[in-house]
Amino acid sequence: MLTLRAAQRRWRDTSVRWRVAGSATAVASVLLVGALVATSGGPAPRARQYLTFKACLLTDAQGITGKDAVPVWAGMQKASLETRARVQYLPAFGPTTVANAIPYLTSLIQQ
Repeated sequence: MLTLRAAQRRWRDTSVRWRVAGSATAVASVLLVGALVATSGGPAPRARQYLTFKACLLTDAQGITGKDAVPVWAGMQKASLETRARVQYLPAFGPTTVANAIPYLTSLIQQ
């Protein structure tokens, strides 16, 4: 273990060039850390940060303006604001049957 006197003796025996270089490195390190800490508290990102999953709504041909879809879509958007989950919808065009909706549902699942 290095005692205080031994450290002082070693410091005195070190050349001036090494002392200056060591001191400059220490000062530069302190300034760098200070700059990083000072700039890390910047403004929040402007883009909304979403979670990694989505909630999907399959609607009839009227989309989210249909009378049955309006309250559901409003609830999904409210939940998205509170949980940061991404929401999306897809209208299924054509007759309102299960057979017609399956390709649209498959499209939502693949996304």
